Amino acid sequence: MKDLKISSQIFTSTLSLLDGYTDANMPALDYLSSNENKFLCQEEEYESVVETFLTVIQRRHFLTDVANYFYCLGKRRTRSDQNSLIILIHLTVSVLDDNNKDGMISILHMETLKKAVNFLKFFNRRSIEEDLFLAGCQYFEENYVLQNMILNMRENKVLLKEMLAYFEQELESTREDTQRKLTVPVSPRLNFSYRSPPPPCNTPMEKKLQSPKSVPRSTYFNPKINNVLKSLQEKNKEQSQQALNFANESFSKFSESVKNVQHHSCSCDKTEPVAPPRRVIKVDLKKDVPIRKNAATILREASRVMKEEEREIQRVNDLMSGAANYMKYEELVEQIRISEQQAQLEELEKKHLQGQLTREEAILARQALLEANKARKAQFDLEKKETEEFLKQMRQNHEEKMKEMIEKTQQIQKNITEKKKNIINEKQKIAQEVTETSRQLYEAAVLKHKEELEKRIEIIKEIKALASLKDLQETKFDPTETMNIGLLCEMSLIELYERLQINRASLEEEIKNRQMCIRKQRRKQQQFLIETEQFIESCRQQKKLINNMVAEKHKLNKVKQESPDITELREKLQKARLKRLEIQ
Repeated sequence: MKDLKISSQIFTSTLSLLDGYTDANMPALDYLSSNENKFLCQEEEYESVVETFLTVIQRRHFLTDVANYFYCLGKRRTRSDQNSLIILIHLTVSVLDDNNKDGMISILHMETLKKAVNFLKFFNRRSIEEDLFLAGCQYFEENYVLQNMILNMRENKVLLKEMLAYFEQELESTREDTQRKLTVPVSPRLNFSYRSPPPPCNTPMEKKLQSPKSVPRSTYFNPKINNVLKSLQEKNKEQSQQALNFANESFSKFSESVKNVQHHSCSCDKTEPVAPPRRVIKVDLKKDVPIRKNAATILREASRVMKEEEREIQRVNDLMSGAANYMKYEELVEQIRISEQQAQLEELEKKHLQGQLTREEAILARQALLEANKARKAQFDLEKKETEEFLKQMRQNHEEKMKEMIEKTQQIQKNITEKKKNIINEKQKIAQEVTETSRQLYEAAVLKHKEELEKRIEIIKEIKALASLKDLQETKFDPTETMNIGLLCEMSLIELYERLQINRASLEEEIKNRQMCIRKQRRKQQQFLIETEQFIESCRQQKKLINNMVAEKHKLNKVKQESPDITELREKLQKARLKRLEIQ
């Protein structure tokens, strides 16, 4: 099947033949002889069209099951293009090859880009081989399905991925960047007419409509929450980028040592000595975390530094008074720790060399196993040819029986279609009668509703006319007049204004005095915090100098030595590699 050609003309001619064959009641060979006019291709492509048409009809039940499963995954209801989809499935499963790649792309260009991408995604799923095997075993034998369908799919995995990437790139290029326009804020409608409450008595606005308050400008401004969120997102992004750069730098340092070991194991010159144990690079994870400076943190840090100084002074005083010196004890403990660390590194190197030895031995065993499998495969091929000849005879007998059954079923299907048409015509007549009765009832209900609305509109007009006849009278306002003749100690508006001005002046003086006191206290606190910060920084610099001196002493004391066991393992590994190269 792989020797066949694929082109758009072959596809269109097979599709036209398949569309006509669904309504015909005759075998496939007779149908081809009677419909030679539907061949829309050249004479060189006649054989490929005939062969694809016959194989599609032979595997039609299998291909329809696969097409229905494709529709179910895509949740599609319309299945008008089922015949074209069946031909495409047959071409991808059993005909597609590196030589036919361009022809398959030209066929898929006949469909829309979105359909082509969905079709290729269906065949790039992980479970496609299992689905095809289960569907094929319902109609064919297992060996036939494996040879003619699944082996071809396994060979064409890379080709299908390349085609999918090609069509996805074309689909993205056709898409236009449709960005929504910015929404223009529209001011709300605030001139609603409503009944205002009555004003207080003895005021200039008595017996007048209150003027509506002006809308503040702050209602039209955008809220500050969005700006704050954007600034926080940018800060988080910068911090995460810094952490990622630090992790990548540390990973590159670790990976350089691993690459050197792998390059040494895979190099051509296998007689060179094995590289020394890889150096473990320590990353300083205990960095100073940036802390937000405020009064509490500065005072807390200063108290901690003072306590450490007091402890150090106490220790020096104890030594001066004649206490024992424990510095030699600390040096001995450090030497023991270094020796234990070297022993652990030697054990790790031994395990690494032992693992490489086992790998070389496994490669030698694998080569011996491959030679045994080749002999078994030759015996299996002989048995396979004998079984295939026997199966061909069985299939020919089975196809003759199936042709007779198909002719009978096609006659039954014709009778069923005629009965369905009669039933549909009767249902359409009943539906037309029901629609006419419902239309008449709906028109009568609409007329009643219109009459009720007209009556309500007339009543509303009368009410509005009565409300507009309200008399508006104006009265003069006297600001020196008091309410209720001053019986309950009421005051006039002029007296109230005078009292307000006196109270405002007294409050302003109090506020100024308080502000001066607060400023003085803040200056004192700031000066105290600056002095504490300077003290803490001086202590930190002294501590760094001491730590650097101690680290230089430790570096001078470190000495690396190799054990004889490691040298023996390296010699064994070189011998095993030389054996493997001689066999290859």
